[in-house]
Amino acid sequence: ETLASYGETREFDLSYERINPRNPIDIRPAKYEKFDTTTTSLDPVIRDLADQGKGNIFITDTIAAVLMCAPQSAHSWDVIATKKDGKLYFDKRPLSRMDFLTVNENWNESKETDLESENHTKKLSEEATWINHNFINQVLTKKAIKLEKPPFSDDLIPPERPAP
Repeated sequence: ETLASYGETREFDLSYERINPRNPIDIRPAKYEKFDTTTTSLDPVIRDLADQGKGNIFITDTIAAVLMCAPQSAHSWDVIATKKDGKLYFDKRPLSRMDFLTVNENWNESKETDLESENHTKKLSEEATWINHNFINQVLTKKAIKLEKPPFSDDLIPPERPAP
C-alpha cells in the first residue's frame, strides 16, 4: 500500500548512454539542485504519517541501507533509536558521514593520515559525493513527472515543531 508519493521523477537523457573512456564527458556543477539529507524525525512526510498513526516504526531509506549493510561494512555507522509515544524513530546525527559515498571500502586502513590532504578518505568521499550529485543532475532531463507537493519545500516544514 502506497501511503504517499512526493517530489518528481525526471527522465534519463539517452545521449549519455554512449559514455566510455574514448567518449568522455565533463561533469558540470549543478546550478540549482539541492540534495536533501534529512533525518527521520525531521522529515515532514514521516512526521505527517506518524501524526496520522500510519505506522509505529519510522526510518529513512539511507539509514535503512546503512543498517542492512552494517554486518559487511568496514566503516562505522551512528544511528540513534528513539522511542516516543509508542513509535520508534531511527535517526542519524547532524553532519553524519552517512550522507557521503564511501571510498576504499575494501582497504583495511587509509595510508593518508593528514586530514587536509586531497587523498585522505574524508576528502575523497566528499569529492565522490559531489561528482555523484552533479552527474545525476547532468544526465536527467528537465522533463519531469510531478507527484505531490515536494516534501522539503519551506511551507511544509514547521520550524517550531521539535524533533521527537
